[in-house]
Amino acid sequence: MAATATSSIDPSTAFVGAPTTRTDFTACVDACVRAMLAASPAVIAQGAIEQLRCWLGDRQTCLADGTPLDHDLFDETLLGVEERIPHSHVATPRELLRATRRLAESIYATP
Repeated sequence: MAATATSSIDPSTAFVGAPTTRTDFTACVDACVRAMLAASPAVIAQGAIEQLRCWLGDRQTCLADGTPLDHDLFDETLLGVEERIPHSHVATPRELLRATRRLAESIYATP
């Protein structure tokens, strides 16, 4: 069952509900990666990471088209981060890779 979509993604606050489209989910993941690139990512991204972890752990949460919000979708979404976040917004591609890896490690870490 899909919840209402968030209209504005702000990684410093909790999300209202699960995303209803792939685009919404991608925006959530990208917001988390951008937060990981910030000066104090642990503080900024923690709420967003916890929300992603909650969605991914709930087997009942799906997108409107029936696609489950699961780790497969998360992994697939992470693979395209480099294409969606221009390098002009980060110091180096290596930093983007590092932020993406840190997000994945945060999601897959045992709470």
